[in-house]
Amino acid sequence: MADNEFEYKAVGVRYTRSESITFQGKQNWIAYKKKGYQIKDWGGGSGNWIAYKKTKIELEVDDGNWVDVTSLVRDYYQRQKITKSLIDKFVQDLASNNVNYEILLKAQGNLEKKKQDDERNKIAAEKAKKDALNYESTKKALEKLVLNIENVLSQVSAGTKEELGQLIVEIKGSEVTADNYSNYHRLAVSLIVKERESRR
Repeated sequence: MADNEFEYKAVGVRYTRSESITFQGKQNWIAYKKKGYQIKDWGGGSGNWIAYKKTKIELEVDDGNWVDVTSLVRDYYQRQKITKSLIDKFVQDLASNNVNYEILLKAQGNLEKKKQDDERNKIAAEKAKKDALNYESTKKALEKLVLNIENVLSQVSAGTKEELGQLIVEIKGSEVTADNYSNYHRLAVSLIVKERESRR
């Protein structure tokens, strides 16, 4: 067993600590590959390589059947990094039956559900914030439209003044929506344009 590999036979756990080694030469490349290292070029084709192993935790779920539970353990204990102390805690919990493969899977399912719920809540909160901003801007636009209409009341005929007055009442009692603003703005403009054309 390599120096970076540990086995806890009593609870069926194998732990491979992350490791990286720089080397040169094709023979070394083959040797490290056979030992299970992943290899990548380091130095842009200069013949320098890095052999590395990622941290891995394996659990024997059946007799001789090993499963990689690295991400399950990380999620269960809510850790970003796998450390020797975390492995010791995991082994201790296995020995005392506080955790097993099924519990790890269930915890991951709960965590995934929580992540999905958090994402949905985040999207809902962002939408609510956007809706609130849209509401405020539309409300101000409607208020400004009413003010603009009021400013021209003294410049139009009695008939148009009455129509615009009714429009103001309708605007003030309406729901604050972008569609309403667009419709009322278009109607106000058409009434004022009609008034001006009638004076030609």
